[in-house]
Amino acid sequence: MTTTTTDGSFMSNDTFTSDPGSIVPPQLSCHLSQLKDIPPARQIPSLQPNVKTINLVVGVISIAQPRTVTTRWGTSLSLVEVLVGDESKCGFGITFWLSKDAALQSAVTTLRRQDVVLVRNIALHVFRNKVYGQSLRRGLTELSLLWRKDGGGHYSTRDLSRDDPSKHPQKEKARVVKNWVIQFVGGDIPLESKRSKKSWDDPPDDSQ
Repeated sequence: MTTTTTDGSFMSNDTFTSDPGSIVPPQLSCHLSQLKDIPPARQIPSLQPNVKTINLVVGVISIAQPRTVTTRWGTSLSLVEVLVGDESKCGFGITFWLSKDAALQSAVTTLRRQDVVLVRNIALHVFRNKVYGQSLRRGLTELSLLWRKDGGGHYSTRDLSRDDPSKHPQKEKARVVKNWVIQFVGGDIPLESKRSKKSWDDPPDDSQ
């Protein structure tokens, strides 16, 4: 866990951005934090004006639909909230601020439930006595897809199934988180399955 002194308060004249754009190659040398080790809300304000940043390997629990937000300076941005967890704790929220024209192309909006990701340089903030993560502007926050159930991540399922004597911290953490999401996080529901579910206010089937 690191403390970074920045001029990047999250409300400024500059455009918010994490804008990963495409999923970037993972940085293999960064220090990784566990969610259980994130400081409690009462300790975060004491770190100001510094910004407490962390690097996480986590599993995606849910991704909210992008919301358009207009800042006090009139800039329109997309806000995407992602709920993540690891084997130590679940239910940590990360808010990504994305410039409007890049939001649909951003790696954030292509995430799926059960994805295992590396998130670098997430700032810690407190809202209503709860700690959450928030992306830094100027592209300082980076997102990398480490593993996806049907392929496409930095590691394949086979990679994370092997017993690796070297125990590289990032790979080992990805392996542990992958096992956690498979056990505790349901995958995305196919569109047809969603359509087949009855709403609570649907009329009963015609039995005639």
